[in-house]
Amino acid sequence: MDSISLQQLQKVTHEFATPFRLQADGQAIYCRQLIRVVPGKRLVFLGTFTNDRYTDEPVIIKLFVHASRARKHWLREYDGAKLLSDNSIPTPDKVAQGISDEGIYFLIFRFIEGQNLASFWQANKQMDKEQKIKSLLSVLEQHHRLGLAHQDLHYANFLLGDDGIVYTLDGEEVKSSPAPLSKSLRLKNLALFLAQTFDLSKNTCVSLLQDYCQLASISAGTQDLKQFWRLIKGYHQQRIDQYLKKIVRECTEVIYEKTPSGYTLCRRDKLNIDKKNNELSKLLAQPELFFND
Repeated sequence: MDSISLQQLQKVTHEFATPFRLQADGQAIYCRQLIRVVPGKRLVFLGTFTNDRYTDEPVIIKLFVHASRARKHWLREYDGAKLLSDNSIPTPDKVAQGISDEGIYFLIFRFIEGQNLASFWQANKQMDKEQKIKSLLSVLEQHHRLGLAHQDLHYANFLLGDDGIVYTLDGEEVKSSPAPLSKSLRLKNLALFLAQTFDLSKNTCVSLLQDYCQLASISAGTQDLKQFWRLIKGYHQQRIDQYLKKIVRECTEVIYEKTPSGYTLCRRDKLNIDKKNNELSKLLAQPELFFND
């Protein structure tokens, strides 16, 4: 398996598919499958690693490649993962960390079989989704009781392990405050969590808030309920604004192509699925062929 340089990794796109290895203190890190990429900043791979605890077992490898802020990003992720672990919040065990011989900051975590909440959300009916969200309120309340607030609560950051445990992922955006969090901080973070989807009605969100308050042994009055819904609507609008900005550039979800005559946007997963019959690829290449005069 070939080695790779930091400069090459900084140029990696979503189409990168070549396995490679890194060296760190005489140990090899094998990056085999690209899972996620923030171009020029961070890459996440499924791979293998061997040390005194692991022997070619599957692991998640995070590489931080920003030209000037790689160490800062690496430290934030390291500190966040440690916060979760030190507070006994289920999160994948950290296997190794450091800087490779190639000058690349890395974190390696144990791979856990399971399905993240985002995938569950896409595959299940509304009633099942609402029940799953309700079951995760205890996870969020545990965060808050221990003074932690995850600021990046998208549903891919919760892994529903095959072992029945819910794991919190991506510690970079975990913030610590005096424990327990105040009611206002609790409700703000809960609103952010529920606002990650547009599938929950106002009545459902209010019901989930009441369930959370019962778990946390706090009360929510009429003004709290109104403010809670305003927060959710505000977060919804933020998500819309962020999405509209994101889709006019290349990102994990969207393929963006600019030509002299205009530009094309296409969901990456739809194009990948279509590769078998290639109809969508044909449409993107020559749209005029699909329309009658």
